[in-house]
Amino acid sequence: MIATVEQAGKLRVTRLIKAPRERVFAAWTTPADIQKWFGPETCRVLGADVNLRVGGDYRFRVQTETFGQLELRGTYREVRRPAKLVYTWNWSGNPKLEFGESVVTLDFLDREGTTEVQITHEVLPSEEIKQDHNEGWNGCLDKLEKYLGGGEESQQAGMPVGAFSWNELLTTDETAAAKFYGQVFGWQAEDFPAAGAKYSIFKNHGQGVGGLMKRPNEQCPPNWMCYVTVANADETAKKVGEAGGKLLLPPFDVPTVGRIAVFQDPQGAALGIFQPLKNAGTCAKNRIVWCDIPVTDLDRAIRFYSALLGAPVAKHEEHGMTFALLPHKEHEVGGCLVAGGTSTDGMKPSADGPMVYVSCQGRLDEALSAVVPNGGKVLKPKHPIGPYGSRAIVLDSEGNRIALHSS
Repeated sequence: MIATVEQAGKLRVTRLIKAPRERVFAAWTTPADIQKWFGPETCRVLGADVNLRVGGDYRFRVQTETFGQLELRGTYREVRRPAKLVYTWNWSGNPKLEFGESVVTLDFLDREGTTEVQITHEVLPSEEIKQDHNEGWNGCLDKLEKYLGGGEESQQAGMPVGAFSWNELLTTDETAAAKFYGQVFGWQAEDFPAAGAKYSIFKNHGQGVGGLMKRPNEQCPPNWMCYVTVANADETAKKVGEAGGKLLLPPFDVPTVGRIAVFQDPQGAALGIFQPLKNAGTCAKNRIVWCDIPVTDLDRAIRFYSALLGAPVAKHEEHGMTFALLPHKEHEVGGCLVAGGTSTDGMKPSADGPMVYVSCQGRLDEALSAVVPNGGKVLKPKHPIGPYGSRAIVLDSEGNRIALHSS
């Protein structure tokens, strides 16, 4: 549904977007999202800064075919999540667009799970400028509809909120770590220059299965950092403190990848949150397929993660164990909260991160035999885990606890 209404100095554009209102609002206010859809096909957002509060500023750096490189900036006058935004609008970089300040009002209306976006753009000084902005807004909405509504670049379709979509190993010795995981799992470590710092991608048969980097400081222990997927990294980061956790690393953009942050839950377990630019891939061979998050108070942990993810975390009792599953769909990489002494074999909540399960796809015995010769240690030999296959619990060359798994 598209509607455009023009009055003197005022432009109104309406579009129905096939995505929930909270998601559309997040796409309008999150830099990683903005870079994917803002502007018509003839322009590209090079960077976006957003301070989402009344009196806060935003700034977009935009490359256009017609006017070259421009800057769009303004100040938020009203912020009512997820219903309304009002902000000023100023172009700079080309005299034709430097017509002074105008005002944009956005209303996000819930339409039974879809969202009606109503744009009112006021104080446009001429018919020509109004027509240019009418074309621009409709071009924006075309891309937003494609991005959120199921097109090729859609993030919303299948967004695995609550699932684990990336993992990275923080280490003191990248060479030794690459050797251990190469010998045990057959992974190769390849440089990833887009990260802006020294960072490698573990690959298995050409597919990325995890990251590898030197730990950022001595206070950070070597660990597997696991990232749980969220719809909006900034909003989820705000919930960390509100729910009793601690934000260790505020949200920031990783070019071409998404937006991430790191937190500790109230009991000390460290995890990352990840808002991807694109859908996470499905599980591959020899990759992390599950995460056990150790807790001491299961009920308290359930309340925290339910509030953080905005979805219920369900408690289960199976095979003599009590645990809680984070929300995820079948075939996604999931995780569960487990009390120390059960499936974590005595692991305690800490900055050491969760215990990750690496799929060996039928070659668990071969992988297990390579652990000790490459500097690791076997803590618990191969054993069945009910209907979920078999596992062995080992330490890698730096002492990180991992589970070798085979279904």
